[in-house]
Amino acid sequence: MAGVSRNFFSDCKTYDEMHHKYIQTRFLLRRMELGMEESAYEELTAQIADGEISLPALSAFLVYDTVDKKGMVKKLMDIYRNTGNTDKLNTLYIIYNEIKDQDLPVKYI
Repeated sequence: MAGVSRNFFSDCKTYDEMHHKYIQTRFLLRRMELGMEESAYEELTAQIADGEISLPALSAFLVYDTVDKKGMVKKLMDIYRNTGNTDKLNTLYIIYNEIKDQDLPVKYI
């Protein structure tokens, strides 16, 4: 179909596959957010760099599944900067400028 591209669940055939992909991606994003070693979420980094997870899908995860949105946007900016994807990097700059002055909704101790 014209104008239709892959989406986050394109490679999933069943609900269980969709659920597994969502949970796995959320889990790897959490590892990234909590500052674990890059090897703990390298699969996610590779999927982002290869375009297997779109920026709109990542944005939905940022909104609903992360606490430190600014920190995560910075980490995603690093991934796109390293891959040379300036379009997505510029989009993330816009997002970052919108949220940069917001406080965390919780305090880390």
